[in-house]
Amino acid sequence: MYYAGEFYEVLQKELCDWVWNNPKLLRKIIPHNLKYLFEFHPNRGLSIDLKRFEPEYYLEVFYPPEVKKSNIDEFVRKVCIVIAYSLKRSGRTDLTLTITVRHMISEQSHWKTFFIDEVFDSKHLRPLTKKEEDWYYRFKDLY
Repeated sequence: MYYAGEFYEVLQKELCDWVWNNPKLLRKIIPHNLKYLFEFHPNRGLSIDLKRFEPEYYLEVFYPPEVKKSNIDEFVRKVCIVIAYSLKRSGRTDLTLTITVRHMISEQSHWKTFFIDEVFDSKHLRPLTKKEEDWYYRFKDLY
């Protein structure tokens, strides 16, 4: 079992390995920028800095964010899959994680909090608000 800091270091390494070994992302990011693509903070969660990708790739796939929302959501979904596998290997049962997606400095960052657990469905991400709604509807008769 990892303590929070070491666990996040392992997650960051696994995410970087996933990007580096992904044939679709081959030559889309340099090693120096890969180190800063994913940053974990104990209170703020995971920050994904998409502008670390090569400029041509970033503009083609992720920019402007309003138009390329489906590509960004798909990238975040795959990040959550990697995190879910890491959770299983580490023996953890669940993780509530805020993921912030950053863009160019002039652009607004987007964030959402996700709940990843042992019944994680990699096809459909479950934001924390959905988990809270599920809990509310299951137990609302008790109140």
